[in-house]
This record gives sequence, structure tokens and C-alpha cells, in this order.
Amino acid sequence: MANIASYWGLGVTNNSLNSQAAWNLIFALTTDTNTATKYLELARRPPALRSLVNTYLNDPDLGVFAKQALTARSWPQINNTAVTASFSRMIESVIGGQKDVEQALQQSEDEITNLMSRRIR
Repeated sequence: MANIASYWGLGVTNNSLNSQAAWNLIFALTTDTNTATKYLELARRPPALRSLVNTYLNDPDLGVFAKQALTARSWPQINNTAVTASFSRMIESVIGGQKDVEQALQQSEDEITNLMSRRIR
């Protein structure tokens, strides 16, 4: 089984007034289990560190995401905002009874394929 990942990369702008401190924070959040655990507890976000995944497997809120962390795959999104909007329309059209699941999936697939084809041109 594979899951589609949704995540944001961390970075520091060249214009940062304290870039070393920012890079130190990113390094600590992504390599140190104690720092990452504190962040996860405050932000209520699923773990990205493999060493923390097992800790959150039975968490009632984050467990489902922790379970998917090791099977998630990325895909190139040309426009994250447009993809999110397409997914939202797809879900809302099924919940609202305007489309059945297959019709909604097909519409979203067509929209995203159209987005992706524009990138190739």
C-alpha cells in the first residue's frame, strides 16, 4: 500500500537576519528526537523522524498519520493550491450528493491531468 504524502520543506531565506540560528533550529527539529518531540507535542503534527513513528502509532489523533509515514510517496504537484481545490471539490460533490464517487474521482483526475499537461508544454 502507498499513501500520497503532504509535507512542506524547511528552508532559510538568504535575507534572514539570523540564518545560523534558523538553520540550527531546522537541524534540531529534523535530527534530535527530544527537540522534535517537544515540537510535535506543541504543534500536534505527525512525526517525520523514523525514530518517533512508533511512539505515535497509537495516538488517537496522530496515529493514522504515523502509520502512513513509512509508506507515503511524493508526486510532483504543478500547483498545490489548484490540486487542493480540486480535491476539495471532489469530496464536497460526493458529500453533497451532486456526484457519485467514480464521477467525482474522474473529474478531479481530469483537472489534475490538465494541470500537469500544462507543465510539460
